[in-house]
Amino acid sequence: MKVQLAYPVSAMVGKVGGDFGIVMYQHRGLQVARTLVQPTNPSTTPQDTIRGYMASAATAFQSVTPTEKAAWQAFAELTKSRILGQEVVRPAVSVYCQINCLRQIAGQAITDTAPTAKPDFAITDITAFEKDAVNSEMNVIFTHNAPATANRFVLVRWTAALPSAVVVPKRSDYRLAETVAGSASIVALDSSPQEIAFDEPWTMVDVGAFAGVSITPLNVDYVPGVEYSDVIEVTAE
Repeated sequence: MKVQLAYPVSAMVGKVGGDFGIVMYQHRGLQVARTLVQPTNPSTTPQDTIRGYMASAATAFQSVTPTEKAAWQAFAELTKSRILGQEVVRPAVSVYCQINCLRQIAGQAITDTAPTAKPDFAITDITAFEKDAVNSEMNVIFTHNAPATANRFVLVRWTAALPSAVVVPKRSDYRLAETVAGSASIVALDSSPQEIAFDEPWTMVDVGAFAGVSITPLNVDYVPGVEYSDVIEVTAE
């Protein structure tokens, strides 16, 4: 916010009020102030685990044969996206690391064999996000249009409680539903509607609060489909 200073003070720069105080600074010739924002810890155990998975995949890609690399690049062409009217094709190493990171989260080994197909189903709705205070669980209920459930999975993530229902979470706000090492954030698909109970949630969200919930379909090769996300009010189980 803009701050009006009185003569003879012409500028104020710095922090007051400790860790929950106010930051004063100059911006485009104006004196402004904002509340101090504590940065997200970039070195939590789950984050370090994911970085380790990505590093392992990147190292493994260096040993991939030219033929295997060509297959990964061909699959990247299959999964290209369109941004601002332009087709974007990711490099083979990017697709290789993404899929093999998901495989490691699920407790699977890294593979050099490129997949050939995308998931054949989509998430159609997230109908409920529930808190089970008795069992210290968070439950997610959703629907999908899968023609069958065998060899299909979903990756579930959610945010901490949001300030209101109109706040749009950033991608970095989402966390895997459960502990990375437990692989429980990737769950086998079941008949629709499906309810999943997470008994070791990364965070409990109180009843009445709002949180962003994200579900991504995965096929047998752990290829991700189109992510479905929504801001949901938490209800009691």
